[in-house]
Parts: sequence; structure tokens; C-alpha cells
Amino acid sequence: MADLQEWPVAGSRQPHSITIGPDKYLWVTTHNNALVKVHPNSPGTQSPIVRDIPKLTAGIIPDPDVNRDRKCVWFASPANEQSPDPIYEFDIEEEEFRKHDLEPDARAQTVTSMRVQDLGFRSIAGNSEDNDPTYSYYIVFAEPVYSYVGHIKCGERPVTKFHLPKNDDEFSTWLWSVAVSVEDKYFTYWATGQKRNGRKTNGLYLCTPRKTGLQWQRIEMPQSADQTPIHVITDSRYVWFGTSNPNKLCRYNILDPGMTQSEYTLPDEPRQLAFGPDNMIWVAGKTHIHRFRKNAAVKHESSVALPTGSEAEGLCISPGRVATHGSPETNAVVWYTSPVNKKVGRYVVPNDPSHVLGKTQLVRQPVDTVAPGERVDVPLVASYVANASPTPGIPLTCRLVVEDPLHSTTAFTDGSRECVITTDANGRAYVPPLRAGVEEEEVQVQIAYSDTEPPTSVPLTIKQPEQP
Repeated sequence: MADLQEWPVAGSRQPHSITIGPDKYLWVTTHNNALVKVHPNSPGTQSPIVRDIPKLTAGIIPDPDVNRDRKCVWFASPANEQSPDPIYEFDIEEEEFRKHDLEPDARAQTVTSMRVQDLGFRSIAGNSEDNDPTYSYYIVFAEPVYSYVGHIKCGERPVTKFHLPKNDDEFSTWLWSVAVSVEDKYFTYWATGQKRNGRKTNGLYLCTPRKTGLQWQRIEMPQSADQTPIHVITDSRYVWFGTSNPNKLCRYNILDPGMTQSEYTLPDEPRQLAFGPDNMIWVAGKTHIHRFRKNAAVKHESSVALPTGSEAEGLCISPGRVATHGSPETNAVVWYTSPVNKKVGRYVVPNDPSHVLGKTQLVRQPVDTVAPGERVDVPLVASYVANASPTPGIPLTCRLVVEDPLHSTTAFTDGSRECVITTDANGRAYVPPLRAGVEEEEVQVQIAYSDTEPPTSVPLTIKQPEQP
């Protein structure tokens, strides 16, 4: 099997971004009135969703709220010549939309998510283990025409907007990409802004609304005022972003403010970035897929050239699930979109003993015993750790293993016993709520990076409480 392969997108459509949905399928946005579902083990098997899909669709992510019964993906839709509904929430099972209106000519391109501790939480005697904090989930985007970062609380309609200052050349910028670092109940927006479309300044912009309100700050580019930042990601300790003019990967230290850029100059413009399960930063270059170390020097590790005529745009990383000589492939798999030749590509990362995959680790189990029929909001909290570093953006598979699958009624609240969730900005994953069955039994709650590692497993006992 070739390490790198490509497949035409259904209907000869032009793909933009790609993600792994909660249903384990790949979901691809396009510029041709379609959202395309791609089978990860057979990428030529595709299902275009066309009903009510806007012409232009861009950044896409899975729904971060594991407490909801719906399985959704969210995507941006730059309005341009279409209706004023740039943020879409798509129910995968029902194939229904919920639109979140912005201005008629808004042009949000990228979306990300955040999970934040609610402000109203108060622990008992200062011990959060006795009274677990509650959390809310948000979809976050950057809007360049009106110069704001916005968020939508999952399950609600309103859009909250945080505008950059007006009439100030330092903030005269075309917002491009956004990331969110989180520390307990505080979150910080990090947005890249470009000198284009009449705007005057390149920069990395940040705002911590719960601490500073609408006070934005600008961080200059490390090399020159003409260095243009592009896509940005964060693990809540560092912020990484790619630049053009020159083509570099940069790292900003959040806790000890300071900027580093790679000595290596990419041969082409960096586009989307993603964290890998190998403790690397993966970069969709125009003609290459690159891999960088997450170290202080931002060292370039390797690259693979794309086929002639391809140009990578969107990027995501998934566990290896491709059969090789009858055995499951355990390598990481990089998926990318190539709009110019209307294809999606897959790069199976070769085995490299010096860069082993990370592993899923137990953080805590809030509840170990539950009465029949009761709901457990957080059955398990885990973290994906690579080289001692919790890693965001890693899709983990959650399973409920019961003694009698045919007769047990224990399941997640959507009725399933298996789902995919993505680690948050702090590298943590919160197993979705489950409903205990009506019969007493012992259930194994498992979470793992697909089948590439033994699952982290804890028992959950379902039994009637003892009478006093």
C-alpha cells in the first residue's frame, strides 16, 4: 500500500476543510453546494449531502459538547454572494441544520471550539472533587469584515461578539484564523490578522474577556511587519502559527511571553496546522506535508511531497485503520484536501521507532457506582499524552463494554455504546454521559486512540443502593 494516495471528491467538487466527525467518518466542506461524508477505510466511498447546503463552506469541526444527544459537526460559510448564515450546525443523523446568523456580508472562514468552567461554580469546602465544576461548550470563529471574534454556546442561538478596536492602525487587520487557550474558567482568544483587503497591519491578537473585557493586545511578527500570519493552534501553554513572507512556523510562549520561529524555511506557504499523536505539529504546505517538533527551536522533522498538481489546504490527523497484509495499521494517518485538483488525500505515516505514538491516560473517574436507571454525566476523564505533553485535537474512541450486549440497556444517552470525542485545548477528553441500565451489572468504560493502544478502562458498577 502506498504511503500517500488521493481520491476525487464526489461530483468533482472542490474541497476545502476536513475533520473527523463523532460518527468516525470524515466530513469535508466544499465550494460546490455540498458537504461530503467520506469512509475512512474506503475513501472512494463518499456520500454528498446537498439539501440546503450553501455554495461556500469552509472550516469544519466536530461538536465539542459531549453532553448533548445530537451528533453534530459545525462549519463556517463565508457569505460573499450567498445568504447571511455563515455558521452552520449540522445534525449528522437527522441531516438537519441550525443556522447562526451573522451580518449579510460576513465572511467567517475558520472555526474552533472551547470548553470553559462555568462562572457560577463553587466547590464545597474548597474541594472540587466533592462538587464537580460544570462546564459550557462554545464554537469560536473570527470574522474579518467587521473585525470581531465571536462565539456560540452549544445548544443556544445567540452569537457573542468581541470587536477589535476601531480607528487604530495597530488593529486595522483582516482576521484570518482563531484558537482558544483555556485555564479553568478563563479563556483567551488568539487570532491571526493580515495586511490585506485595505487593512494595514499583520499581527497575532489576543483577548481574555473574563479578565480584561474587550481589551485586545497585538503581538508583532518575529521577523518583519510584512510577515503574514496564517493558521493558528494552541495547547494552552504555547501558540503555534504559520507565516508567509517568509514561510515559517512560529511558537509563542503564553506563560513566559516570547516568540520563536523555525530556522527552517518551508519551500511553500504553510496552511492548516494540526497536533499529531506523535507530539508533532503537522503542517499542510502548498506542495508538501510537513512535520515539526514541539520544542523551543520549532525544529523541522520531515516532509513528504504531494503528487504533481496537488495543493494541500485542510488537514486533520486520525488513527491508522487501514488494513495492511491482513493486519490493522497502527500508524497515524494524515488526511488533507486538495482544492486545485478536487481530491482528498491520505498519508499513512511510516513507522519510526524514535517517534512513537502517545497514549491515553486516566485523569479521574468521578463516579464508580450508580443505581439502575440513573444518568452519569461524566463517567471518565482521560488525557492523551505524547512525550509527557497532553495533546489537543486527538480523536479518541469511547466504548461501553457490557456483560450481555443483547439484553443490557446501559448506553450513552444517544442509545449507542461507542462514539468518538476529541481532546480539548488542555489535551483532555470527557467521556459522554451514559444512562445506567435497569438491571444490576458491571460495565467497563473504555477510551483509547482507536485500536492503536490497549484501552484505558475503569469499572462502573450498577447496583441498588444499600438501605440504611
